[in-house]
Amino acid sequence: MRIEPEGPRGRVLRISGELDVATAPDLQSALEGLTGTPGDIRLDVSGLEFMDSSGLKVLVFAARSLGERGRLVLVHPSPPVARVLELSGLATAPNIEVEPVSPEP
Repeated sequence: MRIEPEGPRGRVLRISGELDVATAPDLQSALEGLTGTPGDIRLDVSGLEFMDSSGLKVLVFAARSLGERGRLVLVHPSPPVARVLELSGLATAPNIEVEPVSPEP
């Protein structure tokens, strides 16, 4: 899995590869420094090919850690990740927003 910061304040991360039990701690570490400060955190997950329950746990923990200071925004989930978000109920969980890929005109 690759985690690449984007944007001027570092509150946007692009995640690609596989988010699983082996890589979830890396994402958790990257998010820990961001969840303590106010503002939304945007994760571009368009390049994420796979996510298991370990990845879901990290996302839920980050959203809860933000509390009322911000939201966790998952941007353009790939089809397999969108399916996991839907099946798990995370797509409609409190403090989490999913921005789907816009349909092509």
